Amino acid sequence: MKEFKVVGRVMNGNSVDGYIVKSQFTGLQKPVTKGLLVDLINKQSIENCTYQVGTNGDVIFRGAGVKLSQLPSVQSKGTTKAVQDTYTDSANTNCTKVNIVAEVRSGSAHFGYVVQDCHNKKQVVDKARAFKLAKDNGIGNARVQKNGDSEIFRGYGIRLTDLPVIQLGQLSRG
Repeated sequence: MKEFKVVGRVMNGNSVDGYIVKSQFTGLQKPVTKGLLVDLINKQSIENCTYQVGTNGDVIFRGAGVKLSQLPSVQSKGTTKAVQDTYTDSANTNCTKVNIVAEVRSGSAHFGYVVQDCHNKKQVVDKARAFKLAKDNGIGNARVQKNGDSEIFRGYGIRLTDLPVIQLGQLSRG
């Protein structure tokens, strides 16, 4: 049995700002951001939810044995900040990592990755920066693995080759 289960949605009008997770061990319920839910799924701690990354890098959550759209919902008082203010300190400490959501190429050459934090802020990092972040345990879904005298950059819970590819020229400036 996995540690958490998604039991509700945190809404801002008609859009989902986050989800409510319930500990299957203690019974406590807490609201979490979409980014933190991605981290929990990557750690294989969520029983009834998965996600996929769309071609534009957006995260799409899918219920596993449950329709997320039919879960009970609460309003977040109009802002994502209101939801974030309810997080526990332990939940906020889990928001220090980013996740790789897309690969960036320049023609056929690999340039780097698009990473996303728990507040859904995306940033492009080059290969060297991604390698350093993973080595410092700053990426939730990638690791650096020793292979003899060399080190290899690997996905953790994902296959890097399955990530959507974005051409460097297609990225918006700003």
